[in-house]
Amino acid sequence: MKTTFVLSIENALATLKLVSEPAGKPPALDYDSLQSLEDCLKILENPQSGVRMLRLESASEKYFCVGANINALAELNASNIGEWVRRGHLLFNRLALLPFPTLCCVRGAAMGGGLELALCCDTIFADTSAQFALPEARIGVVPGWGGTVRLRERIGATRALTWMNRGAPVNAHKALAQGLLDELFEDSTALENGAAAYAADVLACSAQSLREIKQMINFSRERDWQTAREQEDESSVRVMRGEEAPARIAAFLSKRKK
Repeated sequence: MKTTFVLSIENALATLKLVSEPAGKPPALDYDSLQSLEDCLKILENPQSGVRMLRLESASEKYFCVGANINALAELNASNIGEWVRRGHLLFNRLALLPFPTLCCVRGAAMGGGLELALCCDTIFADTSAQFALPEARIGVVPGWGGTVRLRERIGATRALTWMNRGAPVNAHKALAQGLLDELFEDSTALENGAAAYAADVLACSAQSLREIKQMINFSRERDWQTAREQEDESSVRVMRGEEAPARIAAFLSKRKK
């Protein structure tokens, strides 16, 4: 399986799309896909790109992103998980700090790192097929790419803890009610129309005003993200050194391969 981030720009609107191969497989993240994300971010961060808004989505209608690729997960251990956490944090923080509005459109499953990716966007829209989870505790690890702080920002500490303590999928209606989603649409067509209308509103605003607003909002958030990176790094190493994580990961991988 391979997942690549593909960037297109038209009339100041950038679309960043997760594309999986072979077709039909769920988008999942590994070092190669993170490299493709970085390649796209370099373009988006360049003021000469002319981008005034970003839309993040998946090419799949069934899955947004299911988190770590199972091959990447199988290779993680106490000696290399810190690098994995730092790499994801670096890129996700860059996505969150883009100097213009960002919208994530979710169809299907957004799990683990996939939900953490969506949380990097200013605004999250979804249709009723969407499901969300941070299931790391069930696998024996911890959220490693900012989920502990960004989910808390979205839905509050108590609800975020409940999501992570259970690790179970949350449907789109509950996600809307608890504050994860900004808008929920009945189906993919309505989601597309809603996203287009939102983009039109954003692009009608002053680009300079929106950049200044984004900068002010992110000023205080950066410190929280840095603290989260350090804590998620340290916690990830501790759980991988324990006895439970390797056994749970092996059981999870065995189940996925069946």
